[in-house]
Amino acid sequence: MTNKKVVFIDSFDEFNLSVAKKIVDTIQYSIEKRGKASIAISGGTTPIEIFKVIKEKYLVKLDTEKLNIYWVDERYVSHNHPDSNFGIANDILLRHMKKVKIFPVDTEISITDAAYQYEQLLMMNFNSKKVVPKFDLVFLGMGSDGHTASLFPNTDQLSISDKAVITVKLKQLNYHRISLTFPVLNSAKNRIIAFYGQKKLKIYSEIQRNYHKKYPIQHLNPSSISESDSWFIGKF
Repeated sequence: MTNKKVVFIDSFDEFNLSVAKKIVDTIQYSIEKRGKASIAISGGTTPIEIFKVIKEKYLVKLDTEKLNIYWVDERYVSHNHPDSNFGIANDILLRHMKKVKIFPVDTEISITDAAYQYEQLLMMNFNSKKVVPKFDLVFLGMGSDGHTASLFPNTDQLSISDKAVITVKLKQLNYHRISLTFPVLNSAKNRIIAFYGQKKLKIYSEIQRNYHKKYPIQHLNPSSISESDSWFIGKF
């Protein structure tokens, strides 16, 4: 099992540059080692500037023909909706990638079917008879309540172990969601967890002192096949 590497960063620009570089380096490493890279990316506000840095600074270095992109979670809205995780990533970055293979969640069918079909897609593409595909890289954030992916505090979703993809229907959310589960997130060969803000920094400090699993992000644990587990935490 790899050790967790934690990097604290003082500025917004340095944060975005550091995370973008780590993502690109990890993709390149996976392509060199395995001939391709299958990654799962997150939505929300944190990745937006990171995607911009990758496009502007690192895109020419990526062998995108050998890159497969999936989603950690997705809001149950159409792809052209302004809050679609796929739509945001596609507008900023993905449409500029040549021959990249993109696997968004189908949000034009029922949410139950969307989750089931995405799980079946993963099992087929990863040639897995089990529900735990092993991504080369999973890119995650953390919410101000300690959630990651779309796995929220005090919900049954935290303990699901027999599914790779689930539906998330909570009253406090603007939209229902589809999310990967912790068995998948914990089976990735490489993970990058990136977040910033004083409230999130306080949560991280708290979980270093208290091993009681109060926050969903405490359910992240590197597996025996883990190559790197990198945390980028903005102190600004």
